[in-house]
Amino acid sequence: MGLPDHRVLPNGPPKARLIMGLRPIVLVMILVLLGLGALCVIYTRSSKLQPIWITPTRYRDLKYTLRDHRNFTIVSAYFNLGTLRKGFKTTLSPGLYRQWASFLTRILNPLVFYTDDVEFKALIESGRAHLPNLTKVIYVKKRETFWAFSLRDKIQRIYDDPKYPKYYPGTVSADYSCVQHVKYELITDVLNRNIFPARYYAWLDAGYFRGISGSNAQYRLDVPHDFDDSRIAYTEIKRPKSKLSFHSVIVRNKLWVGGGMFIGTAQKLRGFFMQYQRAVELSLRLGIMNVDQTILCAMFTENGRKLVQPSVEVQPYRPPKGHNPWFYLGYRCLWRVKSTRDQDIGTMI
Repeated sequence: MGLPDHRVLPNGPPKARLIMGLRPIVLVMILVLLGLGALCVIYTRSSKLQPIWITPTRYRDLKYTLRDHRNFTIVSAYFNLGTLRKGFKTTLSPGLYRQWASFLTRILNPLVFYTDDVEFKALIESGRAHLPNLTKVIYVKKRETFWAFSLRDKIQRIYDDPKYPKYYPGTVSADYSCVQHVKYELITDVLNRNIFPARYYAWLDAGYFRGISGSNAQYRLDVPHDFDDSRIAYTEIKRPKSKLSFHSVIVRNKLWVGGGMFIGTAQKLRGFFMQYQRAVELSLRLGIMNVDQTILCAMFTENGRKLVQPSVEVQPYRPPKGHNPWFYLGYRCLWRVKSTRDQDIGTMI
């Protein structure tokens, strides 16, 4: 007898029978995946959290994974410098900053806030009275106790040179420059004092979320799921200037990342502050100065790396086309709480 002819078997050849046998398994797997997808959708829709984006339709909730907001401490500050000129036409007043900073009273993360302004102190304390265990306001009586403010006179001498480039207020007001430098020192101060210990920390400018400062909703911030713990996260404003010299970047006011918000772990933030200090001190020795965004750009050029030798790298978040680059990272982290009832807030915290 010869080998059987597979073509005449009622159940088909072995390969066909194998495929037929796998069909129920494939079907079950599809159903399981559909079920999991349905559960995710149900969870997303029933959750009290809703993602906020500058352009909401560009994203879907399931692309991002939430991390525990209680393990994400926010550090912010306001130092009263009076009314400042910003660029050619804009002015920034204390009243405008108070309006913008009202957002900070509605975030459910632990918040450490530094200020030398009595009205600002009252604004944050009263606005977060419902979150006493997640709020620490530190009233600064003498700015000079911080390293950044101790540099004021040296910086002002550089800015007073009539030949030095004028970019308002960054290379005109030494006080404004010091306020930008102190961000990194304040986060380190929080770490040293062990206030609201967390896995992640963020610096957040008091006026960062100015676009929704008039909202009455409650919010929370979460670290993006794709954040690299070994780096410090920033929003990329412009392409890096790797070929320019350290000196050239600072005097020409070049930018790479925005300083309004940055995220890191305690260990990496400590290291980042040390290398940032080296870059600022180097600038002073060279007789040049600017704000933190320009210092950051300068220290990560090829020349800047040789001079400063940074050991902690930046993770730049590049906004998709159509997004406001200055605030992209913050909106990647921001979630709106649908219910503002006290019992719901208490459950979340």
